[in-house]
Amino acid sequence: MTGNQIGTRKSIAMSQYRKIVLLTFYTSLPVIVCGVLLLFQTQPNFLILSLLGVVAVATSTFMLFKRIEKETRTFAKNINSVEASLEKANLAASDIKGNSNDLLDSQHFAFRNLCEAVTERIRDLLESNQELSKRYSQFQSILARMSEGVLLLEAKGRNLYCNQFAGTLLGREPAEIEKKLLWEVVRTPGLELAIEESLASGKTLRKEFEIQRTHRIVEMSAVQLDSKSGAGLVIVLHDFTDLRRLEKLRREFVSNVSHELKTPLTSIQVYTDTLLEGGLEDTENNRCFVERIQEQSGRLQQLIQDMLRLARIEAQSEAFQMEPVSLCQTVADCVNARSAIAEARGITLSYQSNTEDSIKIIGDHEGVRTIFDNLINNALNYTTTEGEVEVHCSESDGLGVVEVKDNGVGIPQEHHSRIFERFYRVDQARSRGMGGTGLGLAIVKHCVSEFNGTIELESEVGQGTTFRVSFPLVKSGETFTVANP
Repeated sequence: MTGNQIGTRKSIAMSQYRKIVLLTFYTSLPVIVCGVLLLFQTQPNFLILSLLGVVAVATSTFMLFKRIEKETRTFAKNINSVEASLEKANLAASDIKGNSNDLLDSQHFAFRNLCEAVTERIRDLLESNQELSKRYSQFQSILARMSEGVLLLEAKGRNLYCNQFAGTLLGREPAEIEKKLLWEVVRTPGLELAIEESLASGKTLRKEFEIQRTHRIVEMSAVQLDSKSGAGLVIVLHDFTDLRRLEKLRREFVSNVSHELKTPLTSIQVYTDTLLEGGLEDTENNRCFVERIQEQSGRLQQLIQDMLRLARIEAQSEAFQMEPVSLCQTVADCVNARSAIAEARGITLSYQSNTEDSIKIIGDHEGVRTIFDNLINNALNYTTTEGEVEVHCSESDGLGVVEVKDNGVGIPQEHHSRIFERFYRVDQARSRGMGGTGLGLAIVKHCVSEFNGTIELESEVGQGTTFRVSFPLVKSGETFTVANP
């Protein structure tokens, strides 16, 4: 029941109450009047009339009180109805309030659970994102430090990823290659054909080609990610430049060794056959033949010794006796030992030192002598008559520096990078005519490296050659313990 309905019933009950009060007043008034008349009138007729009036009034009063009782009951009923309605309204309001509170509590609980679930999910996503970021950084670090180039291409050939080593091999920065078609940036026909073939066949492909921009020899391995959907390629680039260079050196070494051994052996064989076929009785030439045999056998022995020594040095099995060695004094001894040869060839050999002869390096005495014997011999061999060879010993920034300089034929620039290779000669005929084995500079380089030194070359054709060797010096007061290999 609404508030308006309750108000209406209450108004009706009040109206009935007012009617009861008025009826009571009007019915009581005749009785009062009759009573007053009886008190002041004593006549019989009047008394009878009065009695009849009283009876009539009593009857009407009785009837009126019946009606009043009925109205009173209706009033009471309305009042009870209003009270019941009010009670029900209060109960309904109480129920609504209770239900509303329960509903709000339920919604609050559900919302709180939802917030907790969302918070937990966000926390899980953040942890997952951190883990993914960590793994991504790890993968990036691994790929960036790989000694192989890695490329990721989509199906149309557009590059999606390029690590640093791949960029180095291709002669480009990774940023220049990413998000672009590979053949727009790298002009290498072999690479383009290999990519097209791999995309078309859907099979793992291996190709070897030279990158023209960097002159690197590269082996490419291409693997298609998904041959059905054509998702793209993963390309791994292996730098085979050094391997192919070493293979070439090995082939040249075998060829050079065969040739170097063949030359003295052929000479020995020829002179021996000549002697056996009657040269022994030729008193004018037989001694010359024997001297040639001795010369070629000595050359052959020197070649074999140099080869064995170089092999031991490269295998780090050479028994160097490491100790403090007086650098300038050792160099001076080497110069003095070859002064007679220089004089016989008409070459001026000089030695200068602007430092104390007591400066020392850590090395093997015989090894140090081998270095400068070979360098001075080379300078004398490639310097013409009336030429000059200067040997200079100095100290600079804690290093002992020795320069061997000549004004001979010089070495062309294109040979500088290979001059320290075994059996490598700039002028094959001239080198063999001077009795060299082609291993001297290779031995020099390895010995310098064993003594923690460096060697540099400066040369121009027709201007001469300078070899500069530097060794770390033993500091004053520094003690050294000999390490037995």
